[in-house]
Amino acid sequence: MERQDARLPANFKQLSMEKNSITYKNVTIGQNIPVQVRSREEIEREAHRDGCPYSRPIRQVFIEYNQTRGWSLNIPNCDLTAWAITFTLLCFTLPAPLVLGTDCNAFTNRRKLSEAIINKAKSIAFFSVDPTDKRAWEAARLYEIAYRTACHEDATQAAGG
Repeated sequence: MERQDARLPANFKQLSMEKNSITYKNVTIGQNIPVQVRSREEIEREAHRDGCPYSRPIRQVFIEYNQTRGWSLNIPNCDLTAWAITFTLLCFTLPAPLVLGTDCNAFTNRRKLSEAIINKAKSIAFFSVDPTDKRAWEAARLYEIAYRTACHEDATQAAGG
């Protein structure tokens, strides 16, 4: 079984739980076509049982992790696709790592959310040493305030306010 693959971003974490989390653009009809995500083993087992059951348009893909290449989206197919295919993935990604003091990511760009995360980490650290530590309770209180404020800001923005 020949296959083609495309590297996913280095910060790829997982597909979303949407029913059609991967689609591709069919240029002939101008629509996004959903594909089924299966394991490599399922696809290969089916190919051995049924011969080469793949036909255009592409109906199934698999995602695989390789130590040297990272995550990749794979297209199993008996013949190599000669044209470019544009996939759309609904997925979760990890935030960009903070290396330098001036670096920022999706969390640090939102002050209240980063305050909440920092205070949550502090409360967990203090509680792990001494469950009665007043600093732990204060950090937990500050986390709740910052988290509620961040949620309120998100809701306000989502509602167009």
